[in-house]
Amino acid sequence: KGVTESVVDLGLNIKQLKIRKHAKDSEVIMLEAKGPRTLTAKDFQHSSDIEILNPDHHICTIEKGGTISLQVTVEKGVGYVAAQERNRKHHEPGLIYLDSVFAPVEKVRYEVEPVRVGQRTNLDKLVLEIVTNGSLTPEEALRFASQLLGSYFQFFSIEKKPVEPEFMADF
Repeated sequence: KGVTESVVDLGLNIKQLKIRKHAKDSEVIMLEAKGPRTLTAKDFQHSSDIEILNPDHHICTIEKGGTISLQVTVEKGVGYVAAQERNRKHHEPGLIYLDSVFAPVEKVRYEVEPVRVGQRTNLDKLVLEIVTNGSLTPEEALRFASQLLGSYFQFFSIEKKPVEPEFMADF
């Protein structure tokens, strides 16, 4: 009561926060205020471990006599985690679970261009454009992706023994 946004709008505004978290442990940030007032992301109380990248992002508007007190758990992750999955694991009354999107990469574009090095004209050059939300640099995103891809390839090359068919026929 006293907040102009609905709970759904408030949840959507919170999901649009862009946060950089330096440590691995989860942490709770808090927002407490009395109206009349417009709250933005910079009004969250947080430790120095957390950096809010879009401090002017609108969270909610409190009317005269209204109050708000909320806590948001911030954690590091990869990919997407549905709210239903979190709710099954930690069902507590009074908590509202939101979908978690751990995707700082907003756009990737690539081009393969021919390039000449000395007398060799049959080489290719890979040009990457990576756009992130600021919680990760493009270089960090590329490094993480390449390490992940390398670990997937390592999975297939665990055994160093050459693969030979069990039955070889002579023709």
